[in-house]
Amino acid sequence: LVFTSDPDVASIVEKCLPVVLWYMLLDDFGGTLTGVVRALGFQAYAAGVNLFCFYVIAQPLILFLPWWFRKDIGGLWIASAIGLSVQGLCYIVLIGGADWDKRAAVAARLRDAEGSSGAIPLEEVQ
Repeated sequence: LVFTSDPDVASIVEKCLPVVLWYMLLDDFGGTLTGVVRALGFQAYAAGVNLFCFYVIAQPLILFLPWWFRKDIGGLWIASAIGLSVQGLCYIVLIGGADWDKRAAVAARLRDAEGSSGAIPLEEVQ
């Protein structure tokens, strides 16, 4: 063992490791989807999704899941992973429902206006 020789700690880590790995994969996937959502200009929607997923779903689960199912510290990771899963699903729906032609046109106009002093009205960007 690298950090401890305590068998109790090693047992807890052994039980939690699969959930932590699942959490890490979801977090990486969520980071990629967040980049796509930001590139589409949907930051306001993303903020709402994050608030919902982490404060309405994950936080209550973090408070109760470890004790309801006697998952100990693994329940904390499971609750966070559930929040990330819901976030990922919401982002997939948001990205899938985007009008990609409109987003591309807005990006082209922003690119063309970048060197000039011309501004694009906010309602055209949304």
